[in-house]
Amino acid sequence: MTVKSSKEADRTVRYDSLADLPRPKRRSRVSDSWSDEEIERRAAADADAGVLPAGFWDDSDIVEPKSAESKTIAVPRRPAG
Repeated sequence: MTVKSSKEADRTVRYDSLADLPRPKRRSRVSDSWSDEEIERRAAADADAGVLPAGFWDDSDIVEPKSAESKTIAVPRRPAG
């Protein structure tokens, strides 16, 4: 991670790769208390959720676009308070 040295340094943070981006904070912790059965029941009841066959993601690879390293992601910060 590098920080831009200018007047904007207090607000601008640059990451070397997508893997360096911090995970966002969760909006709700309600699902933390759900059992696996509850999660599966809710997913099955969701009309928008598609059913993937077993093993669908087993042979998948995460591929980062070649141009991803040169992209700048601007994320506005919320004011404190």
